[in-house]
Amino acid sequence: MKRTAARIRADHLKASQTLKTLASEKRWQLPATLDSESETTRSRLAKLRGPRFDRAYIDAIVLDHLADISEFEYEAAQGTDPALKRFAAEALPDLRTRLEMALRSQRALRTARR
Repeated sequence: MKRTAARIRADHLKASQTLKTLASEKRWQLPATLDSESETTRSRLAKLRGPRFDRAYIDAIVLDHLADISEFEYEAAQGTDPALKRFAAEALPDLRTRLEMALRSQRALRTARR
């Protein structure tokens, strides 16, 4: 579980930096705060510890990556900005890999509960 979380964090930092660079070049304004759904998830997770945290965290990661993959697939296929389309297309393999890692961790946590 910790290895999965560390990999997700490292990949997110890398993708975030790439997106920040792209946004700077394009003069796009990125949000400075979490959206309300993400803030709710963060607040809920902050109250949990141990196995309850692990299960809730990995469930949130799975749902988040499913949504991200859908959005990135759409942007890569339908987007109008070539640089953003390229970013989305290049990010998809890592998103899919992280989703698979999260799903394996999710299954392991469920199996451990039994």
